[in-house]
Amino acid sequence: QPVRAAPGFFLSGNSNSLLLLHFDGTTWRNDGRFPGLTTGVTRFREAADGAVWGVVYNGSGVWRIDTTGGASIQAPLQLFDETHGLPAARRRDSPRITHLGDDILVTSAAGTHRFDRATSRFVPETRIAGLRPGTGAVAINADSAFPWWLTAPPEEKLGLIVPAGLDRWRFEAVPSGPLRGIVPNAVYHDAPARTVWIAGQGALVSADLDWQPAQPRSPLRTFVRSVATAAGEVLRL
Repeated sequence: QPVRAAPGFFLSGNSNSLLLLHFDGTTWRNDGRFPGLTTGVTRFREAADGAVWGVVYNGSGVWRIDTTGGASIQAPLQLFDETHGLPAARRRDSPRITHLGDDILVTSAAGTHRFDRATSRFVPETRIAGLRPGTGAVAINADSAFPWWLTAPPEEKLGLIVPAGLDRWRFEAVPSGPLRGIVPNAVYHDAPARTVWIAGQGALVSADLDWQPAQPRSPLRTFVRSVATAAGEVLRL
């Protein structure tokens, strides 16, 4: 993850630590581990204020790394978990971080929560029409013009989040066929090809954005035009 305040510096997470790296023009340099960080970090997202957020490797919360003052392994860190309003997720349903406007969202099978800067806590996200309260995403693509989501079971809908007024959004589902059984890791929007790719464990699925489900055939209708005997005599109806 690039550090906006220090071009050339990057955050790199793994299963047990967070590293600061930089390129000196010739080779990559390791500036060390963040000493105040007690877990691994993955799935980064930069906030509007320049701070970087990352998911705890085991899915139990998110870290906020304050890189607004520059690149340093001494940058202030803060862990947000259940004590800050963020429900824990299972490892396989590890949270995803995205944004709506200037707000950071954390979404998983446990639901979608927004970081409230005034209280420094996470609160349930209620500004997205078209989503049942408590619905979360198990895969997202936040780098498109509008974020793409694959919502968590049992609904499992593919769609995107679009503006719907001042501080309001709407979830627009797209026809995508059956998605049950996929354990997703990521969603990628290939705009020129009108395709959304879903990368899963053991599967790669493409959703054609121009696909429409087949329309059921109309039921058969029977019309009686005449009734005749075996001898050919036409009977009146």
